[in-house]
Amino acid sequence: MDIFEECSVEFMDDTYTEIAILRKEIAKRMPHINKEILDRLYDIMKYDGQMVMKGRDYLQIMLPMACFSATDINDDNELDISELKNLFWLLDGKEPENARVLKEMGAIDRDGGGTVDRLEWIMYLVSPDPESGASYFDFELRNSFLHFDEDADGFIDLNEFIEFLKQDTRMYTSSATHEDMEKINPTFLKKAREMKRNLCTETSNDYNER
Repeated sequence: MDIFEECSVEFMDDTYTEIAILRKEIAKRMPHINKEILDRLYDIMKYDGQMVMKGRDYLQIMLPMACFSATDINDDNELDISELKNLFWLLDGKEPENARVLKEMGAIDRDGGGTVDRLEWIMYLVSPDPESGASYFDFELRNSFLHFDEDADGFIDLNEFIEFLKQDTRMYTSSATHEDMEKINPTFLKKAREMKRNLCTETSNDYNER
């Protein structure tokens, strides 16, 4: 957060800075990062026409980049399979299963080179806007996924997905009694199975993170 704090101002219990100013400071402090990668980050920061960025949003975007740098042991801007495992471990706060790391490597390594570079990592993290085609970070969704992926295997199984649905409807069920929940639970199970049929591939019974 040092770069952001040095060029930000406080307002209404949050901190803000102009993205143009932030761009100059990042380019000055991170000359080792390819310009194409930095330009991609700025495009994400300016998603939906934003010219000012919150400190919280900056941290959400830059944390994965910092984790990439921390696990890039030989500083070549590429991660091999062992470094990628350490990246997920550092970012998620829990050790990922090897099967998940292998699957994620296949999903992230778009050029099939056997390593993950920074641009591939960024493209893995962003979601496309269905209307504009612009890319943005959907960290609220990702944080929810990590919360319910209790075994850190990179998938949401049926039971974990049921818990997700319960949490998502908690504002409607918070006052329900134990007897009420016993009646409602079969509905959650039915809904989860219906969504599973729509979301899962023919070769998997789990809900993949991506």
